[in-house]
Amino acid sequence: MESVISLALVLVAVLMLGPATSFADTENVADSELRAAVTRLQVALDPQSEILRSLLKTKFFEPRCPYPFSNVMDECFFVSKFRVDWHQARLHCLGMGADLATHTQLHALKIFVIQASIRRGSFWVGSTDEGMEGEWKWLDGEPIDVSLWAEGNPNHEFGNQQCLAMREEQTPPLRHYDCNSLRYFACHYKREGEETL
Repeated sequence: MESVISLALVLVAVLMLGPATSFADTENVADSELRAAVTRLQVALDPQSEILRSLLKTKFFEPRCPYPFSNVMDECFFVSKFRVDWHQARLHCLGMGADLATHTQLHALKIFVIQASIRRGSFWVGSTDEGMEGEWKWLDGEPIDVSLWAEGNPNHEFGNQQCLAMREEQTPPLRHYDCNSLRYFACHYKREGEETL
């Protein structure tokens, strides 16, 4: 407390013994210097403020994926924690406003599964040859690239293996299974403006 009183007395003495400038003059000079500094800051910050406003208007800061989907490489994925057959998996995805993952998202989906440490073995993705035996196409009608098939797939050795699944630990990752077998599944949500199936 004594140091504060001493500092106040020194300040009063300096003001009284200093040049014959009135307190009002000192206040006006300080006030105008402060206004000038604020003006310089406004001029300097105005371009940055405009850039920030434009960034905030973009979708960059909007939530990328609705719950329960996760954003991966600008794609929205959901991988189930429960197993169902292929048709139930597709119905579940459609009920979430999505569909089973297809060829355009396989790389991002594999990254998601590995990064999230989701060890599901295999999970349903969007293809079946139920309509035409041996003619494997994605849900959007695109043929499946043969380089994506795991060794020995597709084949017809075991009968009714008409639905496609992906194995996260395998490269290439695609295998076909009986559509009635129970597996996890991966849904892909397309945001507004994205091409839909």
